[in-house]
Amino acid sequence: DMYVHTVRQRRVQVEVVGVEKIKALQSMTHKLVSARLVGAQVSHVGDAEALSSSGANLAELDLTGNLISSWDFVQQLVGALPSLQSVNLSSNRVAFPEGGWSPAPLAGLRALVLNDCGVTWQQVAALEPSLPSLAELHLAGNSITRLGSDSEEQQEGAQASTSPPHVRGFSNLEVLSLDDNRLASWSQVVRLSRLPALKKLS
Repeated sequence: DMYVHTVRQRRVQVEVVGVEKIKALQSMTHKLVSARLVGAQVSHVGDAEALSSSGANLAELDLTGNLISSWDFVQQLVGALPSLQSVNLSSNRVAFPEGGWSPAPLAGLRALVLNDCGVTWQQVAALEPSLPSLAELHLAGNSITRLGSDSEEQQEGAQASTSPPHVRGFSNLEVLSLDDNRLASWSQVVRLSRLPALKKLS
């Protein structure tokens, strides 16, 4: 029970409306299908087993504006949340390994939001083999200038009269957002013309 004392030092019982309901909801996190942890200073997955138990049905997770600094976090997160289909990492400075990096497969992930993360297209392209089910990709505000590798850019420069190499992979991608970037020319957009499932480009 909860009590307060009046100015005359009398003890009065207080009933807090909704406390039991709140406790009940807190004990039912395993039923959550969507969650927002915006600006919550999240930096690590923590106890993966406990997360898996409490978020078994979580399908959508918004982690905008946290302290997530590497793609390893995403791999651990998706590994711990088997139902996760959509993750928003906007405004996190996510770092990617350099060189011949092979990310672990994340077959269940269908939507990935990397707005204002400072990522390059080359880094995103390196993720493509690990995201076979990806249908939505949001890359707004990343100052992306080109949609090819360094070798492809050199090839395009040497053969200016030929069409630029097309973006490969992303066979299930339906929505691609490149708003507020700095694509160097229309030829960069042409690279996307052979994405077989693409329905919306912005």
